[in-house]
Amino acid sequence: MKVRLFHAFPPETHLFLELANGMQFAVERRWMDGPVAGFRFAAPIDVGEFIREPSLWSKRPVRLRMHGPGELIAGGERSHVMLVDLSRQGACVEAGSQFAVGRVVRLAIHGIPPRVGHICWRRGYAHGVVFQEAFTPQELACFALELQPFADDGDLGNQALCA
Repeated sequence: MKVRLFHAFPPETHLFLELANGMQFAVERRWMDGPVAGFRFAAPIDVGEFIREPSLWSKRPVRLRMHGPGELIAGGERSHVMLVDLSRQGACVEAGSQFAVGRVVRLAIHGIPPRVGHICWRRGYAHGVVFQEAFTPQELACFALELQPFADDGDLGNQALCA
């Protein structure tokens, strides 16, 4: 498969590709050309199933399972949160407090510019936040890279691509 990223490729050549339905595939990078790279699957796959991406749920935009500490602020009340996942349009966070559905909040996650949004659902202390302004695909890719454990590696060349 051919992949285009909005930031430099991670240094590892053996990676896992995870689809929105949770299916994971071991892949190996074979070549790179700027922001594009070619990968091969480590084992044979059912191409039809891969393209269909079967799931119990309807397709939705890409959500990245990313973890990082942050803060949720609503009406002056601050709560420490842990990011569970991130998308262009919103995030899921585990909070130390329960916030009402519909409440306007400001979400600040380390490495990501703060975003204003509202709570669209709550299950216990898990909250779904919908942003008033979506991230661009490039912004989301750069934030995802920033939250990776290898993001401090100076050899990745991300300053130019994510600036």
